[in-house]
Amino acid sequence: EHMEVTTQLAEVKADANEFILYSFFKSNSDYTTNLFISSDGENIKKINSNILNVANLRDPSIVYCSGWFLIAYTGYNPADFKISKSKDLVNWTTHAISLGFYQDSYSRIWAPEWFLDEDNKLYILLSNREGDDIVDINGDTIPNFRPYIAECTDVETLTFSAPIALTLEDSNKIDPCMIKYNGEYYIFIKDEYDKQIESWKSSTIAGTFSKISDSISPLSI
Repeated sequence: EHMEVTTQLAEVKADANEFILYSFFKSNSDYTTNLFISSDGENIKKINSNILNVANLRDPSIVYCSGWFLIAYTGYNPADFKISKSKDLVNWTTHAISLGFYQDSYSRIWAPEWFLDEDNKLYILLSNREGDDIVDINGDTIPNFRPYIAECTDVETLTFSAPIALTLEDSNKIDPCMIKYNGEYYIFIKDEYDKQIESWKSSTIAGTFSKISDSISPLSI
């Protein structure tokens, strides 16, 4: 399998100096972490035909930083979440990460999301379950989440700074994704009450964010 992955990576690198590495799951019951690569976003190759020794949890977020491939996953007790790391996409180690959120079986971190800043500083955005459950726009009782951000201060040891709450509205929000554009930080995040994706921006990564939009319209394809 090592030779297969190495050969497939070499084929992609021969076509482009950069490639896209990603993973996805097919259904709510799919917990398998499969890795795919592409040099153009259209032609896709699966690079692990057999299941690798990764965590195999939901919502994988992948980043490459300081020589490491890192995959963060939705967290289950007793740790806050898990990270698998590798230098070659074949040999992986999985680490339980605790940032002080876990208290009891009620605790849960959903969909941790990596963000790599321009100065190679690595951050992770987290959605932590806390407070009482709420009733959403559809009348369903759902968990209550709050978004946080923490810096990975050491990639080798997977050491993180204390999480900081993102200064958004005091409402149920999950799955933050961050980008940086023209010196400003943008967050796209789902409001769990009304199921809309909002956009926010700030001049600093953990500063006060101002809302740009309550709802991002679906793309017309």
